[in-house]
Amino acid sequence: MIVFHRSGSEPVSPRKLLTQFFSELLAAAIGTLVLWRFAAPYWLRVLTMGMLDAFGVLSVGTIYWNWYGFPDAFFLAQLVDKVVGWTLAGAIMAALVPDTRARSVGG
Repeated sequence: MIVFHRSGSEPVSPRKLLTQFFSELLAAAIGTLVLWRFAAPYWLRVLTMGMLDAFGVLSVGTIYWNWYGFPDAFFLAQLVDKVVGWTLAGAIMAALVPDTRARSVGG
């Protein structure tokens, strides 16, 4: 697969940075909603965030690796980067989002 831009493009531009920022912000909002609705202990909610991203990488990244021949190292790097990153983000998010078990006990 070759992506060619006749007029060229900047490798890092404000538009690309903003697009990535809002994409990650939306993903974090979805993850926060899942954690908010998920009644489980802290570490299970953290693990859930990591597994949500493993799901994403496996469902999309495998296509690039299997069908388009992306290198094994690229696929593994994506998997590690995303799962570790979102597990760490999940640790913070799970600490900030209240455990729904405590809310349901109180009525």
